[in-house]
Order: sequence, then C-alpha cells, then structure tokens
Amino acid sequence: MQSVFNLMLVETEAESINFKLMSDNVRMDAVMNTATDGIFMINLDGSTIESVNKSACNIFGFNDKDILGKNMLSLIPDLHFWDVDKSQFRQLLHAEGVSNKGVLIPLEIHASEMFSKKDNYIVAVVRDLTSSNRFQNVLSGIFNLSPDGFLVLSGEGVISYANPSLRKMIMVDDDELLMGKDWSVFQHLIFKKLDNEYHHNLDFLDEMLTENILHLRCPLQRTLRCYRRKLNAKDVNSAEILFFHDITQNTIMDNMKSEFLTTAAHELRTPLAGVMGFSELLSMREYPPEKTKEIAGIINRQSIRLKLLLDDLLDLASIEDGTFSPTNMRQDTLEIPLLECCKDFDGSDDFHYLVIEPTEYWPLVEVEQLKIRQIITNLLSNAYKYSPGNPEITVSTSTQVENKIAEFGITIRDQGIGMTPEQLSHIGERFYRADMFGEIPGTGLGMALTNELLMTQHARIDIQSTFGEGTAMTVWFPII
Repeated sequence: MQSVFNLMLVETEAESINFKLMSDNVRMDAVMNTATDGIFMINLDGSTIESVNKSACNIFGFNDKDILGKNMLSLIPDLHFWDVDKSQFRQLLHAEGVSNKGVLIPLEIHASEMFSKKDNYIVAVVRDLTSSNRFQNVLSGIFNLSPDGFLVLSGEGVISYANPSLRKMIMVDDDELLMGKDWSVFQHLIFKKLDNEYHHNLDFLDEMLTENILHLRCPLQRTLRCYRRKLNAKDVNSAEILFFHDITQNTIMDNMKSEFLTTAAHELRTPLAGVMGFSELLSMREYPPEKTKEIAGIINRQSIRLKLLLDDLLDLASIEDGTFSPTNMRQDTLEIPLLECCKDFDGSDDFHYLVIEPTEYWPLVEVEQLKIRQIITNLLSNAYKYSPGNPEITVSTSTQVENKIAEFGITIRDQGIGMTPEQLSHIGERFYRADMFGEIPGTGLGMALTNELLMTQHARIDIQSTFGEGTAMTVWFPII
C-alpha cells in the first residue's frame, strides 16, 4: 500500500513539474513572440537554427517552418560569432541579412551563449536597421545641407560627426582630421584660428546651455554663434551636440551700420549747421538785398542737400519693404535729363569741370524721368567726390548690342583715386564706402540706391576702375 502511495506521489510530482515546464515554455514563447526584435536559438557551432520567434520570420520574410533547421549563414552570410582563432566570442555584430526576395537587410546582432544540462545554444537577438538607417540618412542629409555647423560628441568625448558646413567654417578640408578624434583635437584646431583680440582661451566652449560668440581668423575674420547641448539632459554621460551659426555678415553689417550712423549724423549736421547759422544771421540783422539773396541761396542749397540725403534713406527703405514701385514710366529719350543734370553740376564747385561728348543718336527708352535724374546725379556726385586731384569729368553716350538686345549707354568717367578689385567687388553694398578713412563725404548709400533704382528701370551698370587712375561707370538701358 505504501509503495502504491509513493508511486502516486512521484507521478503527481512529475505531472506538476511537467505542467510547470509547459507553463514556463508558454511564457517563454509569449515573451519571444511579442518581442519586436528577431530572436534565434542556434546550436553552439553557429550553424543550425533550433528555434525562432515571429519577428525573426517577419524580418526575413519566411515562416518558421522554412527557417527551422536551416543554416544561419543562409540568412546572414557574413555572420561569424567567433573571431579568427575561435578564442573570443563576439557579442555585438553588424552584418547584412538576405530576405526571401534577395533584398539585403542591415542588421545589428546581440549574441550570447546559453548553457544547460541538456543542450548548449547561442541566442542571437537580431534588429532590423532599415528604418533606423533610413532615418539616419534623412537626418544626415539635412545636416549635410544645413548652412549651420554641427559637431556631435560621444559620451566619452569623441567626435562622431562633423557636418560639411562646420568643416568649411573652420577651414578643415579632410573629414578624417575630426572623425573619431578626441574633443581636444577640435579644441586645438580652433585655438590656432582664434582671434586674439577677442579670446585668450577656449574655456567658454565647455559651457552648457550658454550662447557664446567665437571670433576666428582663418585667414579671413569669421564670427560664429555657438551653443552646446546634451542630447539627453537627464544622462550625465549622454552624447552632446555643438551648434555653430555663422554671423559674420550680420556682424559686418552691424559695424557698417554703426559707421553709417556716425557718417550720416555728420552729413546731416553740416547742412543743418549751415541752415541754422545763416537763418539766424538773417533773423538778427538787416543785410543789403544782394547779401540777403546770397545767404538765402546758401540756405536753399543746404536744404536741398538735406532733402537729397533723406530722399535716399526713404527710397532705400521703401525698396527694402517692397512698397517702392515706378509709377511714371514712359517712352522718351534721355537727352533732356542727362544734359540738365550735367548743367546743374558743371560749375558747382571751383575745381571740377565736365566734358560732354553726347552722340547724335538719342533712341527711345522706357524710364521714369525723375529716377533717371536721381541715378545720373548719384553717379556725377561720386565722380566729383572721388576725383580730388584731377578736375576733368567726361560724360559720353553710346549704343551697343548685348545678348541680341540693343542698348543705349551713358558713361561717366573720372580720373580720380579709382578702386582696387577688392573695393570694386563691394560696390553697391549698403553702407560700404571705398574711402574707408572718411576723408571724402558720403554715407555709403549712393551706389546701393543706384543699383536698386536701375533694377526698377530694367537697366544695368558696368563699372571699370583702376586704382590710382580713375573709374568709368556706364549705365545701359534697353532700346525700345
């Protein structure tokens, strides 16, 4: 009786163990089949697939019956769990798998050995990197096309990415000079290009969540706004990203505007002083009629000078905000506005004189007469101002055919100080003046305004200049 009882007890324990094992297997299957990564159980030599989950089948496009028992190399040809001498087991691998349609699949594989009393296996967790790589390619494309610079540092302080714009900003042509290098390598590169007028060290680049301005000379002056952030603010070992925005042109424009305000204040003060001074004289005492007329003429000329300066400022502002548009365009010749502008200038000072060489042919062009006078006045004014040593200014006209378009040209030629190629390349920029020492009066707006006005008249300008010899400016208008 006792032996029967013991036998029944053994059978009950066996059933309990089998039930527990079955329950464990069910739970294990549930875990494996709900995993988004593919899971393979492979025999220890890495060849035969013993078990597989649903995600693994989905990755390769097979069902489990087609995969079980197959050689793992048929799915991942370059899969090698062991190094060459089989002394080291590889736990992380990157390889390409082959789907049932022959499509290559980028994979990340985490592997480990599993030992039991009955069997030994290799468990491989396989992740499909297709979507991740596609996202990385899109992100990389965005960064590569961005005009701003990006530098990514790993948690260990190693440079993992530097986009082309950053390399261009710091004049580094070879990507290998940065990729995979320590942060100190980048610091050393930047330190050699620092503008010592502004910086003595790079400590500010180590600051987080702070906007800093970096001034470089490489070899031209460059100004960058810099930011540094952790990709995961909660993780002290997180990778970091540094952002560099080139504000060189903004800085130059700010400096030029500051210079302009100083110059404009001077330009405004001079005629204002004349108006105020001479009007005060007229109000304080009586003058003979001839003297009164002379003083009134001075006040009038200074008032006109003020008006022209303010007109330039207002025209530029209206062009910039898009509210300026030609309203009185009509077909006419340029004979009257050109000759009248020349008459106004000829004899306007005691030094310069005009030599006028007009053509006998005055073709029709479509222009706004008032703006044409403004353009000619600006060009004649420049010729006078920038010819302090030679009095002769030549005004001539001509015709030509350019790109199958007949054009009428007005050329104003001086024998003044001229311009270097570098200065010539900046003509038309707002606030730029070829006379950077401020010895010649002006605001740096005249040629900028002239260029804008020419566009509204469908005209263009050609400038020829030799430093120390003079400048010739030709405005070309399409003939109707």
